[in-house]
Amino acid sequence: MIILNRFEAVFTVFTMLYYSSALYRILVDGLNSSGASSSSGADSNPMLLLMQLVILAVYFALSALRWRKFIPAAMKVPLCWALPLLATLSTQWSEVPDLSLRRGLLLVGATLVGVYWSIRYPLMTILRWIGWGFGFAAVGSVVFTLAFPAFGMGIDEHAGAWQGMFAQKNALSRAMILAFMTYFCLVLDRQRLRWLWWSGIAIAFALILLSTSKSGLLILGTVVACIPLFRALKTGSAPRALLWVLVALLTTSCISLVVIANAELIVAALGRDLTLTGRTGIWEVLSSKIAARPWLGYGYKGFWLDMDGESSDVWYATFFMSPNGHNGYLDLVLDLGLVGLGIFAVSFVLAVARCAVWLRVQSQPMVAVFPLLYMVYLTLSNITESSLILEPNYIFWLLYVTIVAMVQVQMPVPKRSRKLQPSLEESSYV
Repeated sequence: MIILNRFEAVFTVFTMLYYSSALYRILVDGLNSSGASSSSGADSNPMLLLMQLVILAVYFALSALRWRKFIPAAMKVPLCWALPLLATLSTQWSEVPDLSLRRGLLLVGATLVGVYWSIRYPLMTILRWIGWGFGFAAVGSVVFTLAFPAFGMGIDEHAGAWQGMFAQKNALSRAMILAFMTYFCLVLDRQRLRWLWWSGIAIAFALILLSTSKSGLLILGTVVACIPLFRALKTGSAPRALLWVLVALLTTSCISLVVIANAELIVAALGRDLTLTGRTGIWEVLSSKIAARPWLGYGYKGFWLDMDGESSDVWYATFFMSPNGHNGYLDLVLDLGLVGLGIFAVSFVLAVARCAVWLRVQSQPMVAVFPLLYMVYLTLSNITESSLILEPNYIFWLLYVTIVAMVQVQMPVPKRSRKLQPSLEESSYV
């Protein structure tokens, strides 16, 4: 059993690294690649598909080994299963049913991994695994960029911006924001190896700066600003927590008014324009496409097919071949319609409410903050970027499922019944 536990630990770190997407470019294109590339179709590459199938097969076997815990946990998150199943069923109306089926099944597999992690590890352990997996990606990005600048830096309009081992600078930025959040929680919770987590914070922040991602800096600043608010929800009384929420809402409203009143000056200072660097033009075209098929969309991964699908109209309108909608919510509606968006919205709202309850009852204040921080991060990141909600090749859906299941499966037992049911930390499989 000790050997199995050690294997799982190492394999989990590798899984974190794989789903970070840091390995995609180097395995597909090698060190001779330069500039931005796309990893959204990583499952179409034989080597990456084989790696992903091996990962899913291992976790399927581990879930079968612990089926007595896995099945009840899986039944507690029906909405997390509903979206992957809807994606798989979308083969019935998709223009590319084979692609929808393949990626839909991979999404089901990623959901399985997320549920398994929720029964296997406490949140603290998962944060350590994220720290190690994304730490390898961060250090690798520094090493490869310094050793092979043509590989690690962008070209054309992104010339000079670091992208490290990732497909482009925004992918590096969003991965390092997640790493920063993780290390920050580990440091403030006074965990062992604090010097290592502090080093991770420094490297992650430096890479966010070097990526020149303005939206990444804004998201990071917002996430960090939420930490004292969530700590107040944890440590303060209910009236004080409500006061903090009201203060946060008032502050946000004031900032929003200032931003709206000075929008042109602010976006110019950020090196953008009021079209968000062309995104609003894309969104206008997508709005008409959504109106044409509002309820079930175009099938999972059935819209963005370059010039072969409905996405060609985006090019004709904007003269730009966009690989996605630069908005996770629009892409979700394009894939699975308003039905899919509604399922995700209900799941997300319920998850946020449960994360707030989890925060109030957990004994470790900083670790308990992470689920709510992740929800804030996921919300903001999907406004101007895609590939963060229903992507079978990225860590974000997997972690979302893990958190949604964890805040139900690992909810502390009331004191009067605690003697009858051991906590997860005391269980034999940790």
